[in-house]
Amino acid sequence: MKTLSLLSALSLLGFALSSRDHPINQEIVDNITAKTKRWTPHTPSENPLKNLTHWQLHALLGTRIVPPLKTLMPAPTNANIPKAFDAREEWKDCVHPVRNQEQCGSCWAFAASEAFSDRVCIASKGAVNKIFSPESLVECDKVDQGCNGGELKNVWQFLESDGIVTDECKPYTSGEGKVAQCNLQCQDQSIEYKRYYCKNSSVVEAVNHQQIKEQLFTIGPMETGFEVYHDFFNYKSGVYHHVTGELAGGHAVKILGWGTDETGTDYWICANSWGPTWGENGFFRIQFNEGGIDSSVWACIPEVTPDVTPVGPETPELLRLLLA
Repeated sequence: MKTLSLLSALSLLGFALSSRDHPINQEIVDNITAKTKRWTPHTPSENPLKNLTHWQLHALLGTRIVPPLKTLMPAPTNANIPKAFDAREEWKDCVHPVRNQEQCGSCWAFAASEAFSDRVCIASKGAVNKIFSPESLVECDKVDQGCNGGELKNVWQFLESDGIVTDECKPYTSGEGKVAQCNLQCQDQSIEYKRYYCKNSSVVEAVNHQQIKEQLFTIGPMETGFEVYHDFFNYKSGVYHHVTGELAGGHAVKILGWGTDETGTDYWICANSWGPTWGENGFFRIQFNEGGIDSSVWACIPEVTPDVTPVGPETPELLRLLLA
């Protein structure tokens, strides 16, 4: 009986510690609201992530943050960059909905597939408007580690060398953390296994604000990574900056625009992959330079078929040159 009582006490102690240390709690929310007015947290009771354990929250991450290579930098353009820009407004039919990676550290695959989906639609002027499959990246990109994380450089090089199929061909099945073997056929074998690629030698890494803005404005959304702290799990609205909490890990998101808030703070607009109930309908704003959000940003020029390749005078100069 004494042994059972001791085990019960240890169990209760462990529960108390895990509850206190859980990234979503009233103490951290009170700390945030006391220290900043620039962004608002969810209350713990309304937070869509509230039922996830400490470890399940960490499983929402999954990107290795590495120093920028600075070897694949994009060429400068002569674009007249505006003070604010939102790809959702510029290309509203091509910027696709927020998705949910669930319990798999596949943010690296979601952000890449989503940015690439948008860019293919934009480059084809809407002729190829498809949702691409993060599952095909999780399963088949063997340089990265599926639900255990990935690296931005690797996934964009994979999109150039091996390509990606549509979500219709390979629906997402890794949401519980179990990854199927790479199988080069569609789940429904009546659907053609058609792969879409980055144009050869077109993968770029933007490493400063001007390069990122030019890429977003002229070609479309990109993938970026940043360091996530515990307070980020509580984000609801506003311009995020780190206020409190421990470092949780690296995370990848789609970046699609920028702006300046009423305090004069410059921010990036990003799409997360935690579903549309988190944050600003699944999106968030984050101040420049926060957590390395703008130190290494990746994308490519999509390879599009001749019958849909944009070559008109309205095509941005950089895109027209790279497609030549």
